[in-house]
Amino acid sequence: MKRNIFTIGLFVSFFLSVFILMSYFSVFNTFLGFGITKMRALMSSFIFVFLYLLVTVLTNFFGESLLSVKRVFNSFIGGIWIFFVVNIFTYLLNLFLKINIFYVSIITLIVGITLILYSLFNAYNIKIKNIDIVSEKLDKDYSFVHLSDVHIGSLHQKELNRIVDITNKQNPDFVLITGDLFDEKLNDNALSVLDEIEVPVYFSYGNHELYVKGHEKIMQGSSNTIVLRNQIVELSKSINVVGIDDGLKLSKELSQIEIDEKKYNILMYHRPSEVHVAKKNKLDLMLCGHTHNGQIWPFKYLVKLEFKYSYGLFNFDNFNLYVTSGVGFWGPQMRLGTSSEIPVFNLKKR
Repeated sequence: MKRNIFTIGLFVSFFLSVFILMSYFSVFNTFLGFGITKMRALMSSFIFVFLYLLVTVLTNFFGESLLSVKRVFNSFIGGIWIFFVVNIFTYLLNLFLKINIFYVSIITLIVGITLILYSLFNAYNIKIKNIDIVSEKLDKDYSFVHLSDVHIGSLHQKELNRIVDITNKQNPDFVLITGDLFDEKLNDNALSVLDEIEVPVYFSYGNHELYVKGHEKIMQGSSNTIVLRNQIVELSKSINVVGIDDGLKLSKELSQIEIDEKKYNILMYHRPSEVHVAKKNKLDLMLCGHTHNGQIWPFKYLVKLEFKYSYGLFNFDNFNLYVTSGVGFWGPQMRLGTSSEIPVFNLKKR
């Protein structure tokens, strides 16, 4: 226990140190042309980090009443990151062009603010992505919506209404949600809007729900949502759906589930790991999320270092994997270089 506390403390200290340095670099270099001193830049960074920690701690006690404040701070973090990247480019550019430092600050401000405003808008610009898959196992054509990484908490709860409305407009036969539906403690009826989805909804846990105390009770707020915890259900005459909790070993869990190879079997598993295991177990389609496709540039390239299949549709003979970038976001209400999406799968009988 003491070792775990020490490890967490070490990680938090490292994260805060890096963030303070990043914030200092961004603030100092952005406003250097306006005469800001190193001390003021450093103090402003410390103050922001302190306030963010305070809001984070208080949110755990007061819940939803402080989530709006936390969202603002999260977006500030995203903004600082964007200014950090912009400052690196303008700093390197100025090494060669030797522009007056005042104009460098002006350029940095214009580019940084423009990218921040765009990323804030882009995060809420949900794209519909149609995906066609043909299989001889199907008894007829089906259509379903894949939702993932909604992140109610980081995303305002009212946005779930819009997602439900968009989902219904796709006229699916069913809806599959592959985790991270919420990332903060919510009211017991917060997910009741899911009951307005006009077709069956199936859900498997992501990592963020499992971090939230009382996540099972929150999930019970939607009577229309069927939670699959390491189990398989018959969805139709020719389709089965398997749901595995995030963090569990896929090879172990699937070995305890009987897969009917004659049916079209869909696996819901939050992160795109152990793909070869899913293929080996005669599954037909694996649905994942988790990566957000990096969410804010250039993290998409870092995500690719951890996950071989970080975004998109991948075909392996008769087995398909789809990793969505998610319909929501975690932390900053921003997307830069990525898109929020709702995949619509059209399963067609061969």
